[in-house]
Order: sequence, then C-alpha cells, then structure tokens
Amino acid sequence: MHPTLRAFILDSGFCFHFAIANAQQAAIRFSCDGDNRNAQLFINGKHIGDCPMDQAVPAGQMKIRAVKKWGEEQERVFELDTFLGTGGAKRVDIELGPPQLTPAARDAQQRKQEAKLRAELEEKKRREEVIAKAKAQFEAEQKQAEEFGTKAKANAEAGDVQAMVQYASHLQLGQGFRRDLSGATSWFSKAAAQGSGAGMAGVASVHYNSGRFDEARPWAEKAADAGNGRGFLIMSLLHMFGKGGVWENSSRAVEFLKRAVALEDPRALYFFGEALLGRGAYAGHFSPDRSRGYEIISKLVEPKDGLYIIPAALVTLSNLYKTGLENKLEKNEEISRLIWVKSQELGSANEVWGLGVDYMKGEEGMPQNDREALRLFRLAADENHANAICNIGFFYHHGRGGIPVDMAQALAWYQGSAILGSEQCKVNVDVLMRGR
Repeated sequence: MHPTLRAFILDSGFCFHFAIANAQQAAIRFSCDGDNRNAQLFINGKHIGDCPMDQAVPAGQMKIRAVKKWGEEQERVFELDTFLGTGGAKRVDIELGPPQLTPAARDAQQRKQEAKLRAELEEKKRREEVIAKAKAQFEAEQKQAEEFGTKAKANAEAGDVQAMVQYASHLQLGQGFRRDLSGATSWFSKAAAQGSGAGMAGVASVHYNSGRFDEARPWAEKAADAGNGRGFLIMSLLHMFGKGGVWENSSRAVEFLKRAVALEDPRALYFFGEALLGRGAYAGHFSPDRSRGYEIISKLVEPKDGLYIIPAALVTLSNLYKTGLENKLEKNEEISRLIWVKSQELGSANEVWGLGVDYMKGEEGMPQNDREALRLFRLAADENHANAICNIGFFYHHGRGGIPVDMAQALAWYQGSAILGSEQCKVNVDVLMRGR
C-alpha cells in the first residue's frame, strides 16, 4: 500500500498534512516549548522521536510518555492515556513534571534501603548476642563472687582479719551478695579493731561514699597512719573537694594520691589512670599520657578474688574501645558494649536503674525487654532507689514485664517511692487515689 497524503484538522482549527500508510490511522501533533523541547517521546512503550513532532499512529487506546533526563539520576516526565478514533487528530502539549528519580535510580535506592535494613537487622542480632554473652559472663562471675564471698564469710567468722575485709568488700560492692552497707561497716570495723589498716579504710570508704565526710576523715587518717593506700586516697579526695573539715587543697590532694599510687592501691590507680587520660578530678595535675593511662585502667578491670573492685574502670575501658586509642587500641563497638553492660550490672543502684530504663525504652543500644527492665528495677529497688521503685509501680499499674495489672501493688510501690522523694510518684499516688 502506498502512503496517502491526508489533511488533519485539530480542535483549534489548525490544519496539518503528512503521509499515512492506511486508513485505520490517526494523527498526533506533539507540541512543546522551552525546557520541554527535545523530550523523548514514547507511544505504548515504543520510542517514536523527540518533541516537537507530528506522528501518524494506529487508531485506538494509547499511552503517551515524554521523558527528558535531568542530571545523572533524575528525569522529568509527562504521561497521558488517551484514545483516538480512525482518522482522528489530536494535539498534545508536552508539559514535563518536576524532576524525579529514574527507574534505574529508584531500583538502586531500593536496593540500598534493603541492604541498610538487612545490615540493621544483622546489627540488632549481633548486639543482642553480645548482650547475652555479657550477661552470661556476668552471671558466671557473680556465681564465682558468691563462692569467694561465702568462703571469706566462713573464714571471717573464724577470726581471719583479712577475710573480714574481703567479706565486707563483697557486701559493700554487692557482688555475690545483696549490697549491705550496714553489714560491710560491721565487718570492716571488726577488722579495724584488730589493727587492720584495710578495715579502717573500709569504714572510711562507707562513710565517704554515703556523704558522711566528717565521719570518714578520722578513719581515713588512721588508715593512712597504718600505711594503707586506700586511706591515703580518701584523704586525697577530702582535700581535693574540701570535705570533712579540711580546706580545699589540690596540691595536698595530689601528694596523698601519689602516696596511694606508690602503695598500688587499685582505687588510687584508677584516679591516676583517669588523670593520665585527661579525665576525672585529677586531670590537669599530671602530664597526659593516654597510653600509660590505658595500661593502668586495663589492669583494673579483671576480678580479684571474685570481686570487681572498681566498676567505674569498666566504664572507662568501654569508652576507650568505643573511640579507639591511637597506636594502642583499635575501635571495637562489640567489646565496648559487652564491657559497658557488665559495668552497669556492677554499678551503683542508679546505674542499674539506668540500664533498666534503657531496656524498658529500647534505647542506648539495648533491645526493648520489659522483663529484663523489671529485673533491674527490682535490684535497684533493693537499695531504696526511688525511681526504680516508681518504675515497678508503673509496671504493676499497666501490667508490663510479665506481671498482671494490680492496682493495689501499684499504689503500694508508688507510695514507697513517694516517701523516698519521687515527685512523679507523688502525682501517681494522687491519680490512683482519685480513681478509687
């Protein structure tokens, strides 16, 4: 069949001519101007040329698409579904839309998002495995601490002075046994009565850590006179902060610390190591030496006789692994997390409560786990931590952590927390009482 020249009249009345192959065709005039010019034209997925142009097309339903590249990964697109009958004519004004990702770029972005999600899931799984490993290791060490402590208790009751100090330390730190400061003071005092400088320093430390500085000072002086390093350390701290009736005197404090370090008191070594790392109360009083500081801290994190004497050293080491240390320690998030979890388990009631909050909220790298949060809250509550007690009330109030809703229990825990000063729990008590 030979092409036939036909005239097509658009709705606007404008007439145009071109050859068509058969009578079953229609015609389209693609019009564009400005940035829309030179867009590639497609009809039913087939490229027919660039805009502007006139085109004979088979009559019927058709999908028109115009595309123009915009940068490396974007394009501007115009799309239209239309119908043209036999012999029909239509003018299509191409108005490209705003830039959007090309199909290839969208696919690449999708693959990237999927890879990111897989990596996040793998990281979550790995983090949970690290935490489980840390907990298992901690539980094994606590069992060992209990065995050491039980043996020390038996020897202490038999009159062994060194065992008295060791058992008192277990009670003071709450490792292997529930923390019992009253019991720790009693056993430290029994050792002190036998002339033990470590016992005297132990009594001083209980008073100092409880904020009873005036009572801590005479015991620390006695311990220092007996040549005990911990006694020198407490005297150092009293002078550093001007507590216990002594004037604040950093020079004197540093002298006491150096004497404690010379006696290799582990707590004094911790403060010294922190200072070499440029941290803590004594930062600026010693020339920085991060490598040496790391070496000192790293030797303080292993348990001795079942005891982690300085849980804070674990926090420092965790931070060092988190950031790395030039020419000394490679950054290792996994080891950092493992050490940090252990440090929180071993820490003060406030640290244990804080770890419980992390589990409750699923924050700070911890998986959301109400049962684990409740376990930690109960540990901190055993030491009269007001916020932990309030959290337990909250769990009873809302039936979380594997326990059923129990308003009577919730009120009892809220009231206990309020008595200890929790403002939030005072509000919670009022809410429950009004609801009765």
